[in-house]
Amino acid sequence: MLAVAWEDAEREARKALELLAGTPSLLPHPSALLARCLLASGRQGEALELAREAVTNLGEQGTGEEDALVRLTYAEALRANGAHDDARRFIVDAAARVRANAGRIGDASLRAVNLGRVWENARTLQLATEWAS
Repeated sequence: MLAVAWEDAEREARKALELLAGTPSLLPHPSALLARCLLASGRQGEALELAREAVTNLGEQGTGEEDALVRLTYAEALRANGAHDDARRFIVDAAARVRANAGRIGDASLRAVNLGRVWENARTLQLATEWAS
């Protein structure tokens, strides 16, 4: 059942990429989602290529929540492909970005929610801690 779910998710992510092909600024998020599907399906090499492309397409302007997912996915794809040192460096940088973005939230309780309950933020911070040791 789970394999079918990943196949469905992969198909939908590919459709999103096709629909957004003319708008490059919108491609990083669905590219990261597709890369996550590929990772879950054991296709690490394909996932890394796609995740790398997504990070490259983010450019320097990336600062939103979707960017956290793109960066997290790239770090996980690096690690899945055996590039542990690169993955560690990248996830530490991604965690710093997550903290900086959360720092812009004036309300401390909302900031805590952003860091602890937004899945990609919490996972980025968790992996940065785990991989740094």
